[in-house]
Amino acid sequence: MLALADRDQIMALSMDADQGHSFYRDRAQGLPKFHSSMAEIVQMKPDLAVQSWRVTARMEKIINRVGTKLIIPRYGSDPEIVIGNVRRAGESFDQATRAEALIEDYRTRLEALHSIPKSPLKAAYITPSGFTAGTGTFVDEIIQLAGLSSYAAARNIVGWQSLPLEDLIIDPPDVFIASFFDTNLNSQSEWSISRHGRLYKMMEDIPTIYLPGRYLSCNGLFLVDAAERIHEEVPKND
Repeated sequence: MLALADRDQIMALSMDADQGHSFYRDRAQGLPKFHSSMAEIVQMKPDLAVQSWRVTARMEKIINRVGTKLIIPRYGSDPEIVIGNVRRAGESFDQATRAEALIEDYRTRLEALHSIPKSPLKAAYITPSGFTAGTGTFVDEIIQLAGLSSYAAARNIVGWQSLPLEDLIIDPPDVFIASFFDTNLNSQSEWSISRHGRLYKMMEDIPTIYLPGRYLSCNGLFLVDAAERIHEEVPKND
């Protein structure tokens, strides 16, 4: 919504819209927020509502009774899914021209990323919870889009798994990509390797790219932004 709609089109945003993990948090400043409940939507009676992962299964049926149209984005980071979501939102917000411009920019930048020469450097993704992103995750896709090799994929890690400190010590990555260390989502379990001093020593010795959590908050639209930023910060050989 914040990528396409004018400010005067927005009645309210989610409570997380201006938090550290929100990509467009700057645009959200000063706009009303609400808890995304059905009661609030029924009371406000907006023309449109965009569904998030927090809503109930009966949301569409209930809010349709008050004349509100529910936009339900498709889940996924696949480019065609992202483009379809942007186009549908643009049409719904009466911002089709703006949406097509965003899509054209997205495709151009994605094509440029695909043409990046591949680097042999192995990048390991790490979060404060000690998890990494293996094959089949959008973060692993971002790492490869940035021109790097995936440390997790090389170790046959699939999906979201904890990253053993022993593996890192025995076979260190060439680059760390650390994310969500800057947000209020950076919770650490008592057993997370991110509590271990050895990991922080490794991150001091090995080039580490600290990627703000807002680039990786379970989305597909900002996948290009994340890959571009990683590529820009990758150590270059002189």
